[in-house]
Amino acid sequence: MDPVFSQSFQGTYRGQSVTVKSPLNGDDAWLHGLEFATNSSLGFIDNSLEDFGFSFNFTLMDSEMDIPGREDKVQISRQADKLYNFALYYDNGDFAARVAVNHKGKYIEDHGSNSTLDTYYGDYTSVDATASYYINDNAMIYLELNNLTDEPLQYFTGSEQRPNQIEYYGLRGQIGFKYDFF
Repeated sequence: MDPVFSQSFQGTYRGQSVTVKSPLNGDDAWLHGLEFATNSSLGFIDNSLEDFGFSFNFTLMDSEMDIPGREDKVQISRQADKLYNFALYYDNGDFAARVAVNHKGKYIEDHGSNSTLDTYYGDYTSVDATASYYINDNAMIYLELNNLTDEPLQYFTGSEQRPNQIEYYGLRGQIGFKYDFF
Protein backbone atom coordinates (compact mmCIF):
# COMPACT_ATOMS: atom_id res chain seq x y z
CA MET A 1 0.00 0.00 0.00
CA ASP A 2 1.26 3.52 -0.80
CA PRO A 3 -0.34 5.75 1.84
CA VAL A 4 -0.92 9.48 1.61
CA PHE A 5 0.37 11.29 4.68
CA SER A 6 0.81 14.85 5.85
CA GLN A 7 4.34 16.15 6.35
CA SER A 8 5.31 19.35 8.16
CA PHE A 9 8.46 21.35 7.57
CA GLN A 10 9.77 24.86 8.14
CA GLY A 11 9.60 27.15 5.13
CA THR A 12 9.41 30.83 4.36
CA TYR A 13 6.55 32.95 3.12
CA ARG A 14 7.07 36.65 2.36
CA GLY A 15 10.31 36.57 4.33
CA GLN A 16 8.71 34.99 7.43
CA SER A 17 9.43 31.53 8.85
CA VAL A 18 6.28 29.39 8.69
CA THR A 19 5.32 25.76 9.25
CA VAL A 20 4.23 24.19 5.97
CA LYS A 21 1.96 21.13 5.89
CA SER A 22 1.82 19.19 2.66
CA PRO A 23 0.18 15.91 1.58
CA LEU A 24 2.70 13.44 0.14
CA ASN A 25 2.72 9.84 -1.06
CA GLY A 26 4.57 7.29 1.04
CA ASP A 27 6.67 4.56 -0.57
CA ASP A 28 5.41 1.46 1.22
CA ALA A 29 3.35 0.60 4.31
CA TRP A 30 1.65 -2.17 6.28
CA LEU A 31 -0.92 -2.30 9.07
CA HIS A 32 -1.76 -5.26 11.32
CA GLY A 33 -4.17 -5.46 14.18
CA LEU A 34 -6.07 -7.63 16.61
CA GLU A 35 -9.45 -6.86 18.14
CA PHE A 36 -11.37 -8.45 20.98
CA ALA A 37 -14.97 -7.52 21.79
CA THR A 38 -17.70 -8.83 24.06
CA ASN A 39 -21.13 -7.69 25.19
CA SER A 40 -23.02 -9.57 27.86
CA SER A 41 -25.91 -9.33 30.25
CA LEU A 42 -25.07 -10.23 33.84
CA GLY A 43 -28.06 -12.57 33.87
CA PHE A 44 -25.66 -15.54 33.68
CA ILE A 45 -24.72 -14.79 37.33
CA ASP A 46 -28.30 -14.56 38.55
CA ASN A 47 -31.66 -13.90 36.85
CA SER A 48 -32.15 -10.77 38.99
CA LEU A 49 -29.16 -9.21 37.13
CA GLU A 50 -30.65 -9.73 33.65
CA ASP A 51 -31.11 -5.98 33.09
CA PHE A 52 -27.47 -5.21 33.96
CA GLY A 53 -24.58 -5.78 31.60
CA PHE A 54 -21.20 -4.79 30.30
CA SER A 55 -19.46 -4.36 26.98
CA PHE A 56 -15.76 -4.36 26.27
CA ASN A 57 -13.71 -3.75 23.15
CA PHE A 58 -9.90 -3.79 22.92
CA THR A 59 -7.85 -3.22 19.77
CA LEU A 60 -4.09 -3.49 19.28
CA MET A 61 -2.57 -2.21 16.06
CA ASP A 62 0.90 -1.90 14.61
CA SER A 63 1.88 -0.09 11.44
CA GLU A 64 4.96 0.90 9.54
CA MET A 65 5.63 3.02 6.50
CA ASP A 66 8.51 4.43 4.51
CA ILE A 67 8.69 8.16 3.92
CA PRO A 68 10.88 9.45 1.12
CA GLY A 69 13.90 11.25 2.58
CA ARG A 70 13.71 9.65 6.04
CA GLU A 71 15.99 6.86 7.20
CA ASP A 72 13.68 5.56 9.95
CA LYS A 73 10.45 3.60 9.62
CA VAL A 74 7.40 5.45 10.97
CA GLN A 75 3.84 4.64 11.98
CA ILE A 76 1.02 5.35 9.55
CA SER A 77 -0.62 8.69 10.32
CA ARG A 78 -3.65 8.67 12.63
CA GLN A 79 -3.22 5.01 13.63
CA ALA A 80 -3.11 4.57 17.40
CA ASP A 81 -1.49 1.42 18.80
CA LYS A 82 -4.23 0.90 21.42
CA LEU A 83 -7.95 1.55 21.57
CA TYR A 84 -10.37 0.32 24.20
CA ASN A 85 -13.93 0.89 25.35
CA PHE A 86 -15.56 -0.43 28.50
CA ALA A 87 -19.16 0.17 29.55
CA LEU A 88 -21.49 -0.87 32.36
CA TYR A 89 -25.18 -0.57 31.67
CA TYR A 90 -28.70 -1.10 32.95
CA ASP A 91 -31.65 -1.48 30.55
CA ASN A 92 -35.10 -2.73 31.52
CA GLY A 93 -36.83 -1.55 28.33
CA ASP A 94 -38.27 1.65 29.84
CA PHE A 95 -35.21 3.04 31.64
CA ALA A 96 -31.62 2.71 30.44
CA ALA A 97 -28.36 4.04 31.88
CA ARG A 98 -24.78 3.57 30.77
CA VAL A 99 -21.33 4.66 31.96
CA ALA A 100 -18.47 4.18 29.51
CA VAL A 101 -14.70 4.65 29.39
CA ASN A 102 -13.24 5.22 25.92
CA HIS A 103 -9.50 5.35 25.21
CA LYS A 104 -7.47 6.10 22.10
CA GLY A 105 -3.69 5.99 22.34
CA LYS A 106 -1.41 8.67 20.96
CA TYR A 107 -0.80 8.74 17.23
CA ILE A 108 1.16 10.70 14.66
CA GLU A 109 -0.89 13.50 13.15
CA ASP A 110 1.80 14.91 10.82
CA HIS A 111 5.22 13.51 9.91
CA GLY A 112 8.19 15.85 10.18
CA SER A 113 11.52 15.53 8.44
CA ASN A 114 12.71 13.42 11.44
CA SER A 115 11.17 11.83 14.55
CA THR A 116 11.77 14.88 16.76
CA LEU A 117 9.56 16.90 14.38
CA ASP A 118 6.66 14.42 14.15
CA THR A 119 3.44 15.97 15.49
CA TYR A 120 1.32 13.76 17.74
CA TYR A 121 -2.25 13.71 19.03
CA GLY A 122 -1.86 12.61 22.66
CA ASP A 123 -3.52 9.77 24.55
CA TYR A 124 -7.17 10.49 25.18
CA THR A 125 -9.46 8.76 27.69
CA SER A 126 -13.00 9.97 28.26
CA VAL A 127 -15.66 8.91 30.72
CA ASP A 128 -19.22 9.40 29.46
CA ALA A 129 -22.68 8.67 30.86
CA THR A 130 -26.13 8.43 29.30
CA ALA A 131 -29.62 7.79 30.60
CA SER A 132 -33.02 7.59 28.95
CA TYR A 133 -36.58 6.93 30.01
CA TYR A 134 -39.55 6.02 27.80
CA ILE A 135 -42.57 7.95 29.03
CA ASN A 136 -44.77 5.92 26.68
CA ASP A 137 -44.35 4.01 23.39
CA ASN A 138 -43.67 7.23 21.45
CA ALA A 139 -42.00 9.63 23.91
CA MET A 140 -38.58 9.47 25.54
CA ILE A 141 -36.48 11.84 27.64
CA TYR A 142 -32.71 11.48 27.67
CA LEU A 143 -29.54 12.85 29.23
CA GLU A 144 -26.01 12.62 27.82
CA LEU A 145 -22.89 13.70 29.72
CA ASN A 146 -19.46 13.60 28.04
CA ASN A 147 -15.93 14.03 29.34
CA LEU A 148 -16.87 13.67 33.01
CA THR A 149 -13.18 13.79 34.03
CA ASP A 150 -12.34 16.91 31.94
CA GLU A 151 -9.71 15.08 29.87
CA PRO A 152 -7.57 17.52 27.84
CA LEU A 153 -7.00 17.37 24.11
CA GLN A 154 -3.22 17.44 23.54
CA TYR A 155 -0.95 17.88 20.55
CA PHE A 156 2.84 17.73 20.86
CA THR A 157 5.95 17.61 18.68
CA GLY A 158 8.38 14.72 19.17
CA SER A 159 7.59 14.13 22.86
CA GLU A 160 5.00 15.18 25.43
CA GLN A 161 7.60 17.55 26.91
CA ARG A 162 7.14 19.73 23.78
CA PRO A 163 3.40 20.57 23.78
CA ASN A 164 1.91 22.49 20.86
CA GLN A 165 -1.63 22.72 22.15
CA ILE A 166 -3.51 21.65 25.29
CA GLU A 167 -7.26 22.29 25.39
CA TYR A 168 -9.73 21.64 28.19
CA TYR A 169 -13.35 21.47 27.10
CA GLY A 170 -14.84 20.51 30.43
CA LEU A 171 -17.98 18.52 30.96
CA ARG A 172 -20.38 18.61 28.02
CA GLY A 173 -23.94 17.44 28.07
CA GLN A 174 -27.37 17.57 26.62
CA ILE A 175 -30.84 16.80 27.78
CA GLY A 176 -33.65 16.18 25.40
CA PHE A 177 -37.06 14.94 24.53
CA LYS A 178 -37.75 12.63 21.59
CA TYR A 179 -41.14 11.87 20.15
CA ASP A 180 -41.87 9.36 17.35
CA PHE A 181 -44.99 10.29 15.38
CA PHE A 182 -45.20 6.98 13.49
